Amino acid sequence: MSAPIIARAVADPPLALYGGKAVGLCRLQALGFRVPPWFVVTPRAFERSAQPGQAPAYVAPSPEVADEIAAELARLFPPDAKLAVRSSAAEEDALGHSFAGQFASYLNVAPRDAATRVADVWHSAFTPELETYRKHHGLTHANVPAVIVQRMVDAEAAGVAFTADPVTGATDRTIVNAVRGLADRLVAGETLGDTYVLDRAGASIERTLAGDKPVLSDAMLKQVADAAARIAEAERCPQDIEWAVEGGQLHLLQARPITTLAIGGTERVLWDNSNIVESYSGITTPLTFSFAARAYEAVYRELAMVLGVSRTRLDEQGAVFRNMIGLIRGRIYYNLLNWYRALALLPGFQMNRRFMEQMMGVDRALPRHLIETVVGDGKMSPLAHIADGARLVTTAASLIWKRLFLARSIRAFQARVNAALTGLDDLSRASYQDLAMDYRRIEAKLLRAWTPPLVNDLWCMIAFGVAKGLTRKWAGDESGALLNAVLTDQGGIVSAEPPRLIAEMGDKLRSDKALLARIESATIGEAIDALHQDRVLGPLYRAYIERFGDRCLGELKLESATLTDDPRPLWTAILSAARRPTPPPKTTKNAMEKVEEGVGQHRFRLAILKFALNEAKARVRDRENMRFERTRVFGRARRLFLEMAKRLVAARVIPNRDDVFYLTVEELLALAESSATAASLPAIAAARRAEFETYKAQGDLPRRFETVGAPALRPIIPVKSESPADEDPTLRRGLGCSAGTIRGRARVIRDPHGATLDHGDILIAEFTDPGWITVFANCAGLAVERGSLLSHSAIVARELGLPAVVGVPDLLAWINDGDVVEIDGTAGTIRKLPANVVLAKPKAAE
Repeated sequence: MSAPIIARAVADPPLALYGGKAVGLCRLQALGFRVPPWFVVTPRAFERSAQPGQAPAYVAPSPEVADEIAAELARLFPPDAKLAVRSSAAEEDALGHSFAGQFASYLNVAPRDAATRVADVWHSAFTPELETYRKHHGLTHANVPAVIVQRMVDAEAAGVAFTADPVTGATDRTIVNAVRGLADRLVAGETLGDTYVLDRAGASIERTLAGDKPVLSDAMLKQVADAAARIAEAERCPQDIEWAVEGGQLHLLQARPITTLAIGGTERVLWDNSNIVESYSGITTPLTFSFAARAYEAVYRELAMVLGVSRTRLDEQGAVFRNMIGLIRGRIYYNLLNWYRALALLPGFQMNRRFMEQMMGVDRALPRHLIETVVGDGKMSPLAHIADGARLVTTAASLIWKRLFLARSIRAFQARVNAALTGLDDLSRASYQDLAMDYRRIEAKLLRAWTPPLVNDLWCMIAFGVAKGLTRKWAGDESGALLNAVLTDQGGIVSAEPPRLIAEMGDKLRSDKALLARIESATIGEAIDALHQDRVLGPLYRAYIERFGDRCLGELKLESATLTDDPRPLWTAILSAARRPTPPPKTTKNAMEKVEEGVGQHRFRLAILKFALNEAKARVRDRENMRFERTRVFGRARRLFLEMAKRLVAARVIPNRDDVFYLTVEELLALAESSATAASLPAIAAARRAEFETYKAQGDLPRRFETVGAPALRPIIPVKSESPADEDPTLRRGLGCSAGTIRGRARVIRDPHGATLDHGDILIAEFTDPGWITVFANCAGLAVERGSLLSHSAIVARELGLPAVVGVPDLLAWINDGDVVEIDGTAGTIRKLPANVVLAKPKAAE
């Protein structure tokens, strides 16, 4: 049986005959929706009309075809009807290519002109523009489209509805656009009309009106949204729906997939860089990210096992642990959704999730609607509650047991790090395969043996939280100043050694006036050589490089230059320390005596509080010291990869040593283990370098944002942060983390490379990492936009006795370099002072 010229709505229409739009109309009618009368002129009509050798662009309906079209027009429409004539190609409105605007469409067509307009739609299939479109999408030329002829609705209102955000891809909302009258200008993008955003339940999220009154009543808006949701559910994918209202009744004109959502998926993910920015600020290369991602996966799988999660559950959630962090346009962020998925594996999720947020430095919890995507509505049966409680008790008992032996475990961990880092004696003589094997050895020994730092981190959070609560409750420490005073100057924190050593070298350089004068007039290279050769300073300088050479700016980024590579930051800090006055000796703090005074005669309370405070001090100390062990491991990995790069350059695999940073750990190891070839590496490195240069030029991303689908292919959606609520424009509040009050001139530092501070300057920064220690050594106080009471800047400030405030919202947008400010590290405030305030003049260096 030959194909018909005219086709009507049927239950199971063939796509090749009806085309995408007409198939959609059939499905709408099958679902029971009101659809204006229509019929379709099939591609068979074109075949019956074309003459042998006739160019397709000149084919007109044959008499037979014209008669059948006329008969169907007379059957369905009155002579004065207004019709829409539009294409319905088989590949039109398909996922990945919509053909939007490529074929001709005609509105307000009289029945007598319908056949002519059908031919015009045929002809539009052969334009040069459409041929270009097909080639761009890798499509072959198909036959002419089917053509829909449909009665136009005399619309009171019309518009489109999307069951997912067509821009961001978010599937947790419906977006409805509406205008009065026909929607042709809306569909063409000439006007937006009213915009209504609703959640999945149909509740309004926001609305933007084009006029004084809404186009749609609440009842009609709900009807449109419900219809769209029904169609999306039936079609099993997000839909783009055209609709119109006539006589108070809803008519559906078209339904098609939202074609752009095929790119990248539809999962909504929340990204946050919180305290991870202290370790990975700015652009981070693929080598560093791949190394860090492997570490995060291994370490946090280990943590989950420590906390009682079975290996089977961990294997089931392997993708979660592989994607704890993401590289978004060259910058590392926490994938908060996966962090919460990992956290949900642990017993007592609702209780323990706040501890994890504090460990990560996340100041805003995951929104409720995203938490529900992880754990549902959180409701549990009584038996499930009992089972969860039993798991929680078991986990708590395990943690207590591990705490009893934590000191011994930490010593064993440090010994294991020392053993792991004692590998190849001379890296410069090792082969590429030997270097790769040494990396594998370190990874095997350490990545899956990181339990002591993790257990210590957990107890650090617990002890710090308990100590903070008890000092507030029993000692009246509302501001936290007493707790900070107890934690200050406890000794034994490795991060406090560099500024003390810098100060010592500065003192000795200051006392040798001839050497100081010679160095001040020399180039940096000459000055560093002079330090090396000096009988007193040389040994101190070399010892510093030997011990802290890897403690550089961006120390966890493999592409960062170490102090061995570039000693200028250290030299700058030493010279600045030599130029400043000798600081007065510190006064002994009697913080524990103040604790005793605050608690009074309650001996039992005092004993508990002292235990909690001492535990917090010990855990903070060990946390910071084991982070230095991490620095050493990253330093060794950096040296191994750079030696690998030298071998690749020598073998002419890559042209430049730094190209290695644009490859991944997996790619470098595969080359050594004969599971990959070197042929494509230069092109890969060059392409990534160019890509990351583009990211660098684009500037920083928001602190927190969402993506829907693949982040590399979808736009980011910034998450609004709350603006500071202080009414006083001269004041900002944060977290006081080191007691004391200081006035000085603000030095806003975004890039610490080569930064110098004058005596009395106050350091202002968005964040710091351990490499900033050369800057800390010469400031009088600091205020930081990011950070918590347990961040590196807070711990080091307490050790050095510097008044400090961290976690100050929008600090860098509020303060200018050179402003006169006052920091109160007790109250947690930073205040702008009048420019004419007289600051105490520093005494000249002796």
